[in-house]
Amino acid sequence: RSSDLDKAAAYYRQALEIYKAARNPEAVSSAQASLERLYGWGFLSDLQEGRVYRLGGDRASVGRDVPAEHIVNTISFQDRLISRHHLTISRDRVLEDLRSTNGTTVNAQVLPYGYSTKLNDGDIVVAAGIRVFRFSASKPEQAPIRPANAWGILVDGPTREPRYLTDSSYSITFSATVLTLDAGDNASAPLRVRFSTAGVEVFDRDDEWSVILYAVSKGEPGPLILRSGFWSSDVRGLAMQFMQLSPNGEKVVQRGPAFQIVPLQETTARAP
Repeated sequence: RSSDLDKAAAYYRQALEIYKAARNPEAVSSAQASLERLYGWGFLSDLQEGRVYRLGGDRASVGRDVPAEHIVNTISFQDRLISRHHLTISRDRVLEDLRSTNGTTVNAQVLPYGYSTKLNDGDIVVAAGIRVFRFSASKPEQAPIRPANAWGILVDGPTREPRYLTDSSYSITFSATVLTLDAGDNASAPLRVRFSTAGVEVFDRDDEWSVILYAVSKGEPGPLILRSGFWSSDVRGLAMQFMQLSPNGEKVVQRGPAFQIVPLQETTARAP
């Protein structure tokens, strides 16, 4: 029962503090191991389905199960945009993308193949541009609550804040690394977003700032410049960043905030 679990956890936490004060490393390790067995060493909150997944063992995996090939993940999704072996998170909070076909982002930054990153409390992880998670070392007080009319999530990279999109259109402005999201279609905004029968569309105003898209192809991210002055619908779940480029477009003069717009869809997940 949860009450018994909480009592046991409180006992081990109290013991842990005593052992730390006594400078007893063996006892500290034992108490920490007991807490991990009770609660795990981390949690992923699914911002789409409103579930919280417990991460335990030496390593947790996220991917698409294929029973015929004996591929079983800690957390599994049926959507084929998710690779069979997509990503892992180790006990020491290190996330590694396993050269997934459609990539992984952390706080709207693409994680290149062959690289790993240490997760911090509150980091936002997006798998294949369709599944949005918030990582936490301790169990969240409650599961995420998704608004019934939400059609997407804006991941604000600098603040690590996910924002549910419920209105039909939005305008995005920024200063330095601060991203501002306002409901409504403001023609003077650097970037406008709308949800229509065509899906998620964005409009980049033709000005001194460009929007760089990071599309993942065969596990490798490739930057592309969003075409300005037109509505574009081919930005599904891609990591983006405002950048001021040199006149020839070959050098970055100034970087703005990174962000990601993830359309919501209904898929099925499996976890223990």
